[in-house]
Amino acid sequence: MGNYVNHKNKWAFIHIPKTSGSSISDVLEKIPYTELIDSTHNGIIEFPKIDNYFIFAFVRNPFLRFVSAYLHYNRDFMSSTEPQPNVNKYLSSYNDYIVLYETYIQHKLPLPFSSFISLVRMGRRATFIGDTQSELIYIKNNFGNQVNYIAKYENYENEVEFISKKIKYDGFLYRQLQRESRTSEGITGLTHNSLALETRYKQFYTEQWMIDWVVEYFKDDFKNFGYNLNDYKINTTKKENIEDNYMLHLNDYNLSNLDN
Repeated sequence: MGNYVNHKNKWAFIHIPKTSGSSISDVLEKIPYTELIDSTHNGIIEFPKIDNYFIFAFVRNPFLRFVSAYLHYNRDFMSSTEPQPNVNKYLSSYNDYIVLYETYIQHKLPLPFSSFISLVRMGRRATFIGDTQSELIYIKNNFGNQVNYIAKYENYENEVEFISKKIKYDGFLYRQLQRESRTSEGITGLTHNSLALETRYKQFYTEQWMIDWVVEYFKDDFKNFGYNLNDYKINTTKKENIEDNYMLHLNDYNLSNLDN
């Protein structure tokens, strides 16, 4: 999984984490003459000079993308047996990280959403959500490459069908993604653009400061990709009930298939 290029058909794909890039990569890598450029998710800066190529990427509502990253982070850290190696070089306060580790991760408890925000605040490279989508797409590069099609996660099926035609895959990409795409959160029925999935994710924003922080941190994404800053309101459900419910049903989720 990562960034791909196909020189024969002149297209390239930038994998932005938590925008369904893993599902798309699963299909793209099977297309003849497709090459993996890198798997580090560093954006367009990793590509060689590719003039006149169809360069595309998916973006996602920052509110939903951040919750998706939170769930992914819990999946990875609940399987950890010790603190992340070298994580201290990314954090402004390694001691604060150890407190989070000893309180939650060591005991196989999900990190609370508020603590995940604090973790990103400690050091933006502490998690793969640290880079904004705008940075990965618009970062200056030595070759002057530019993304010329930005697809919306929220219009997933139509976008994939259009892209399959542009990269000359005769529509098979759309059909394969329908068949192979992971179920979001590992729960059958929660597809990529499911209203039920959006409703579930909105429940995590229980305090105004959480919403304000996402708006400020990802302000360029809201502006560049046309997402509404006022989409979210404080969830009226008590915070403890949401977290209790999340922990109670955690074992029901297929954590290897979390929303990607």
